[in-house]
Amino acid sequence: MTTTTTSAGFFSFGNLEAGTYRIREIQPVGYLDGREQAGNLGGTAGNDVIDLTFSAAQYGTGYTFGELAPARLSGHVYNDLNDNGLYEYSLAFGEGGPYYSGEPALAGVIVVLTGVDDLGASQRQTATTSGLTGDYAFSGLRPGAYTVSEQQPSGYADGKDTPGCCVASVVSNDQFRFEALAAGADAQHFNFGERRSGIAGTVRAGPYSGIGGAVVRRPTGWAPLSLATCSPARTGSPKHNPRATWTASKAWAISAGWSAARRPTTTRSAASRISRASSATATSSMKSRPPA
Repeated sequence: MTTTTTSAGFFSFGNLEAGTYRIREIQPVGYLDGREQAGNLGGTAGNDVIDLTFSAAQYGTGYTFGELAPARLSGHVYNDLNDNGLYEYSLAFGEGGPYYSGEPALAGVIVVLTGVDDLGASQRQTATTSGLTGDYAFSGLRPGAYTVSEQQPSGYADGKDTPGCCVASVVSNDQFRFEALAAGADAQHFNFGERRSGIAGTVRAGPYSGIGGAVVRRPTGWAPLSLATCSPARTGSPKHNPRATWTASKAWAISAGWSAARRPTTTRSAASRISRASSATATSSMKSRPPA
């Protein structure tokens, strides 16, 4: 005999003779297997089956097949331009159709889920961010304790990781830990923020006039040079302003007054350059002074 549950999940079999019976459930699509429970007449519950024996004129109730709604964890990986820990973007419409504007999403980032479900089984899943919003998702999860970890994307500095809604979590660097994910939970917007690393600037011919098409590059194979910068700001270099206060700093660019046309054959510290420049200026000054 076969029957179908009502909208409330109720089923029944009537007009049964005394004897031993097995009730079997066909696993419903979209749900995870839960626990079965025998009813008021007793019996033995197994995976999607319940065996029972009853005599005439008895009515058994409370024979239950439990199912679980799957849980889901999701979020985004993005370039947090203002480092505020909020993924700020919006859907816009242009000539080519809808598109997202705001903070750029990062595609191709690997996010890993690990943990143990309610049955004691170890879990490990890997997702790669995709789409216009750098989204990742882990679906079909049983209740359990899980950790979602991001693998730091190349070319970006670590940013802020921000928990989302609907599920409690513990946040650590590049990780969200869910200690008790419930059945049917939908954890959204657990986002990993990153910061673009690099150097940016402008090429100008004056305070307001930018120069388009100028080529700026980091010399291939060069090591960072110890260059000097002047405080307060002055034009030229230590050679041209030996009495100014200069500080050594690491940089790829060549400060004003230093030659960028050729690669130096020797590497000297800023202090050495300043000392040599000051000595040269002093010697030149003495040579040009008339005798007493």
